[in-house]
Amino acid sequence: MKSVAISHKFSHLFWSLIIVGITFVGMRYALLSSRRKVLQDYGSVPEFQLFNQEGKMVTLKDLRGDIWVAAFIFTRCQGPCPTITTRMAKLGKMLRERNRAKLVSITVDPDYDTPTILSRYAESFRADSKRWLFLTGPRAQVEALVVNGMYQAVGHNSRLGLPIHSTQLVLIDPHGHIRAIHNSMNPEVITQVIRDICGLEQEFAIN
Repeated sequence: MKSVAISHKFSHLFWSLIIVGITFVGMRYALLSSRRKVLQDYGSVPEFQLFNQEGKMVTLKDLRGDIWVAAFIFTRCQGPCPTITTRMAKLGKMLRERNRAKLVSITVDPDYDTPTILSRYAESFRADSKRWLFLTGPRAQVEALVVNGMYQAVGHNSRLGLPIHSTQLVLIDPHGHIRAIHNSMNPEVITQVIRDICGLEQEFAIN
């Protein structure tokens, strides 16, 4: 009888621990879910008409429905641009597996960076023109988009005769709203951007 009583006590303890464990896991999941990062909304990207590396016009409407990441570069840049574009290429490779998001590199040197020059630059990074756009156009329109629309700094180095520009990556949601801004010089930027893309995929129920 004594062994039976001990067996009952052990069984009761065992199931009590199981119930406590399940409860703990459930509470932890609920807590983590409640802490899921909700990206801020920094406003909408203005309408624009620029040209890609194939010379085709690209407008904001063409990117509606897509999550996209914008970077700011120019092909003569010997400073941060190679790093920015290399990281965009790595990001594109990781996103390609699920056909997720598009990449958009906007030149801040549009007087020099014609579609033909951008095409050669894109090819040097093995860019897929369907997933990674390199945009140029009239300087006034480029600056209206980059400076006024995306809040990114663009200046001019009079000594070198070259642009000075932001090294940020701007994340835009399917509705054309700016949702995150990341420092492309941060070694963790690819991980950060992918995390935020995953957040937007959940928000917009993108599979």
